[in-house]
Amino acid sequence: MSPNTSSWFTGLRFSMHLRRSAAGSAAVLGAVLLAGLTPAAASERPPVASSPTPHTAIGRRPPANYNPLNLEAHRSPTAASRAVAHYDWSYPLLGNVGAVGNCTIAAATSVAITAHLTGTIGKFPTPTAARAVATWRGLNGDTSDGLTDAQVLAAWETPAGIMGSRIKGWTQVDLRNVVAVKHALLQGALYTDVTIPQAYLLSTPLVWDAQRAGADDDWVAHAVALVGWIGATREFIAVTWGQTVLLPYAWLATYGEGAYAVSFVGARRD
Repeated sequence: MSPNTSSWFTGLRFSMHLRRSAAGSAAVLGAVLLAGLTPAAASERPPVASSPTPHTAIGRRPPANYNPLNLEAHRSPTAASRAVAHYDWSYPLLGNVGAVGNCTIAAATSVAITAHLTGTIGKFPTPTAARAVATWRGLNGDTSDGLTDAQVLAAWETPAGIMGSRIKGWTQVDLRNVVAVKHALLQGALYTDVTIPQAYLLSTPLVWDAQRAGADDDWVAHAVALVGWIGATREFIAVTWGQTVLLPYAWLATYGEGAYAVSFVGARRD
């Protein structure tokens, strides 16, 4: 737990209030959709890998469970509490509400927070919503446009980095290969983008298992940080909107758009 958790908690409560206030507002929902992650065309997506790439432990069987920070994402015995995702104060809600669709910056920052809390990287500045929004606007030309994978990864590799962290390389991970995803997660959290029902933007369930029927226009692009898995229930653990949520293996393989393992500049494993 960071010593600055109290400030994150204060900001999170304020952001949660904004999110609840926005519920039921068609105008705000429309703005969220316009400001979210921009799905990249094939030509816009990054190539398969950037050098140098993270080390992977292919050849060993991954453990049954992996939850390095002991995040409290679990299925509750009661249906009522299962409907609400768990808020974890280690991960602040960095904007990403209302007309501010900076989920890409929030996801990248959550990957860096995980690296910091697990000891992969050392000193890391306390992230704030104001800085996250400013970073997002700086990359999208001060518009409400979303960012592609290529834009995020390229910005992350520059000297400025993203929100106080900088990477020196990345590897694209095949979300359809559960074993490969697990091996990548053993090295650190994955920057991941998925397609989700727009209803999740205003009311986030603990378990993401909605099924898309045909060409449903009510689904939108979103970015999260994948941080671990629970073998018994065959679910990955992800962080988004300051919450931990569960993504079934089969669901992520179907609705995941891309995942990237990153190597941080200054990582202690190097």
